[in-house]
Amino acid sequence: MAQSDGAGRPGLHAVVTQRSSLSSSISQGPASPGSATTSPPLTGGTVDHQPMATVLAYDTAMLRHTCPCSTTNHIEHPGRLQSIKARLCQVGLEDKCIKTKGRKATHQELTSVHSENHTNLYFGNGKKKVHGDSSKYFVKMRCDQWGVDADTVWNESHTGTAARIAAGTVIELATHVATGNYKNGYAIVRPPGHHAEQKRAM
Repeated sequence: MAQSDGAGRPGLHAVVTQRSSLSSSISQGPASPGSATTSPPLTGGTVDHQPMATVLAYDTAMLRHTCPCSTTNHIEHPGRLQSIKARLCQVGLEDKCIKTKGRKATHQELTSVHSENHTNLYFGNGKKKVHGDSSKYFVKMRCDQWGVDADTVWNESHTGTAARIAAGTVIELATHVATGNYKNGYAIVRPPGHHAEQKRAM
């Protein structure tokens, strides 16, 4: 019997099992240079299965999730990822890992956790302008730009894509580790979603 998280949604084991069965049927979408793919990047291709290896996932597309005000006063900013990756490179750990780009989470993966409305609002393809009824889901930050909360900016051109890449990359690494393809994995991702709820971005 599949486990749940207590709110009627599938637990990690169920999601990993479902993800494994779906991986062969998910079609590959178009990818622009330097951006994530929509198909699993760690299956097949030139990356061999190495059960004792550590996979390091990083994608520059997540750096585009930034505030239009261009100040350095935001707690959550692209420099977080850049400094982590630079440090891993400096101490020689990056070269010891299998490196891969991230991938976008599918609509089905997102709605296994979030509501349909939440998924369409925050993860929909293309630009998502804040206006009319949608403004109730966003707040004005101190820099006078829109955010999903007081600390996390909403960039209408890039935040939705970055969030899908962050979620998809973590799902992908967790799946491969759980199924024994790799020893472990480290995903350098943003925006952070560890406080997010089924119907609320944080």
